[in-house]
Amino acid sequence: MYHIKSDRRSQTSAGEFVRGLQECLQTIPLKNITVSDIHRVTGISRATFYRLFDTPEDVLIYQLDQMMKDTANVYDNCSSQSTAQLMEETIAMGLQNHVFLQALIQNGRHDLLYRYTEENFRKLDSIRPIFPENMDPTEREYVIAHLSMGMVATQVTWAKNGCRETPKDLVRYLKRYADVVSRMGQEE
Repeated sequence: MYHIKSDRRSQTSAGEFVRGLQECLQTIPLKNITVSDIHRVTGISRATFYRLFDTPEDVLIYQLDQMMKDTANVYDNCSSQSTAQLMEETIAMGLQNHVFLQALIQNGRHDLLYRYTEENFRKLDSIRPIFPENMDPTEREYVIAHLSMGMVATQVTWAKNGCRETPKDLVRYLKRYADVVSRMGQEE
């Protein structure tokens, strides 16, 4: 868990710990990173770390939450864009933080990726009504779950493929996935 207050000093220290974790992830697997490792990189005291975070993984969770806030801001400021353009921007923002994504994937923390992605789809749902108005709430939950898992699978595959594809490529692959699923539903 993280405990970051809204004051500038706490925010600045938290950002430095994110930077320190990112630097550590260049050479150390997430599961092996210690508070001492992050302290050595940032020069910020261990006491400050423990005032803001409980574990190094919490720094990563904090960064995911910051990414989610940034994504929500993109949706708030880009209401005239198509859903595909918004998806592409969202993916691009996530891929900019590929070191954190790869750390989550390598450590089997797909649950955190799923939570982050699902919360973003819920934001998308509340900001940009892409679902039919008459969609049953239970059906909506399933659709959000499937979309979220598809995005996680896309991120995992992207990392396994060496992070080569562009956000535009990934949106195209997601559309292809939707086409395949759509055809499966037509075979009834």
